[in-house]
Order: sequence, then C-alpha cells, then structure tokens
Amino acid sequence: YLIKSWSEDDMLFNNYDYVDVTAQRRMGTTYTNDTGKVIYIAISVHTSDGYGSGQLLINGKQVAHVFGHQSNGSGDWWPNLGFIIPAGMTYQFNGNAALLGQWVELRPK
Repeated sequence: YLIKSWSEDDMLFNNYDYVDVTAQRRMGTTYTNDTGKVIYIAISVHTSDGYGSGQLLINGKQVAHVFGHQSNGSGDWWPNLGFIIPAGMTYQFNGNAALLGQWVELRPK
C-alpha cells in the first residue's frame, strides 16, 4: 500500500495566502492544482429570479450542487462552496443560469 501523508504546513496551511482569482476563473473550465500541495477553494455564486444551479466537480466527480428557485416574485441567493483540492487533482464549477460572484483560493506562497 502507498501511504501519502501531508506535511504539517499542508495541514495547517502555513505559508499559504488567499488569492482572489475571480478574474482568471470561468465556469465550465477545468483547472488543475499543480502547486504540488493541497489548496482550498471558496466559490460564491449568485442566482436570482427564476432558477439557477451549479455543480462543483473534483476529478470529474460531482461533490456539490447548489440550487435556487423562485416561482413568483423575486429572490436572490448567494450560495457558497468551499473545498480542499489535493495536489494534482482537477476542479471545475459548472453553472446554469448562475453567475460567478467570487472565487478565492488559499494557495502556497
């Protein structure tokens, strides 16, 4: 068996910094954690009037689904997603009638 352990810096996120990557991220695009270390991503999505949904995929597997629906009147939803992405894995957010509000990543310095 291969046992992979995270370093203390990885587990405590020492020597990491939050980076706002909203301008560099697009829904439906696959990104790879090529840092060689674990990262954390936080995504804020906006849906309003009608419906909107989104899915977060890690290595092609859906790990989260957000949904907002308003059948009459008006409404706004700002669901937030936060996930740890191990080194080498891919991640992607797909949205349907949802807008990307903010995408922040906790990355090694």
